[in-house]
Parts: sequence; C-alpha cells; structure tokens
Amino acid sequence: MEPVPPADRPVTAREHRILAGVNAGEVMEGSGLTDGDIAAALRVLRGQSTAEEEVARMLAELVAARSGREPGAPSSQPLGLETPGPMERDLP
Repeated sequence: MEPVPPADRPVTAREHRILAGVNAGEVMEGSGLTDGDIAAALRVLRGQSTAEEEVARMLAELVAARSGREPGAPSSQPLGLETPGPMERDLP
C-alpha cells in the first residue's frame, strides 16, 4: 500500500506504519482503505481534524450520495440524523 499524501507534506514512516496496520485489518475483513480513508486518517493523525469530524464528513457524503445532493446542501427529506437525542428534547 502506497498512500497518496495530501499536498502539504509526504507520509512519514510513523504514519505509513499506522496506515499499513489499519489497512491490514481491513484486508482481513475483505476490503481495504480507499484514498478517501487514507486522507481522513492522515488528517486525524496530523491534528487537522478529529475522528468525530471525519465520521460526520463521511455521513454527510453518504447522505448526499443517497439523495443526489452535494455534501453540505440542505436536506429536504431528513433521514433521522438530525433527530435530537434524549437530552436535547424538550421535556414536559
């Protein structure tokens, strides 16, 4: 696996070892890291993003692809992701 690093800097030896380990686990499960997965992991490893932000980005991309919209565009039919949790609801 030779990941394509973001334009800001090449992948370090440490980053490469981490990515190789994660990819090995994915390969054992029958898939592998995509270029998008590698880019997201590198953003987290480099402190440019958090895992939670990357999950939110991935979910936004999936929702947008499912509905035919661009990521970040307003949704006309929410898929339940915007439903407030139990502590966020107005209680009687």
